[in-house]
Amino acid sequence: MGMKSDNPIIIKNDDGLFQLVDDDHHTLETKVAQRGLVIFTPYFKDPEQRTFKEDLTYIQLLELVKKLNRRLKRKGLPEVKTSSKFNQFVQQRQYYIKEQSQAGLTIKDGDPRWQQEFDNFRAIVSQEITRPLKPEQEKASFFMTIMKRAANFSVPGAGKTAMMYGTFAYLSSPRVNEVDKLLVVSPLNAFAAWRTEFQEVFGPKRELHYLNMRDKSTTIMSEPLSMIGLRQM
Repeated sequence: MGMKSDNPIIIKNDDGLFQLVDDDHHTLETKVAQRGLVIFTPYFKDPEQRTFKEDLTYIQLLELVKKLNRRLKRKGLPEVKTSSKFNQFVQQRQYYIKEQSQAGLTIKDGDPRWQQEFDNFRAIVSQEITRPLKPEQEKASFFMTIMKRAANFSVPGAGKTAMMYGTFAYLSSPRVNEVDKLLVVSPLNAFAAWRTEFQEVFGPKRELHYLNMRDKSTTIMSEPLSMIGLRQM
């Protein structure tokens, strides 16, 4: 790639993938280095070109660099360096996670900066459902919408299913249109609750179509944990 140094280096290549590039002394081509790199084969999309899989997170990449360096150091070989683009990628991801964390805390604290977005969320959801959500359920649904990756550990009876449907109502609304299905993984005795809650929350505004993976015609699992695909029309 025309970008070498006195150490092996991780760069971002023309395909947008991170690649482990050899140094001017071809350190990584030695038999000692080759044996040391074998353990890292699962991380590579192309082991010969040493391009990393595109779905590795920045945390996995940082951990990989540490492991590589420990292994190379034990074998008396130069440690891996990281390019400016690699470092920039890591910093951007770290900043994003920090920002998401701060956003979540401000939402939970009722920060007025979210009021306009929350009002917009409530207006859209109210148009999509028949049974209004309770105030705390609205806040939880809004939180999940903003955070995108979230878990809800509310106590039994708090209305977690309704909260999830509130999030789903917003994301699947014509104005947002980001999702159109839900995948539910749960114990068998929870299936009925998901179906009946859908009908109670949405009423006549939406028709429920679902695929139960435990039905005889579609059974593919034998464990007491199954999935139900819920699709609104």
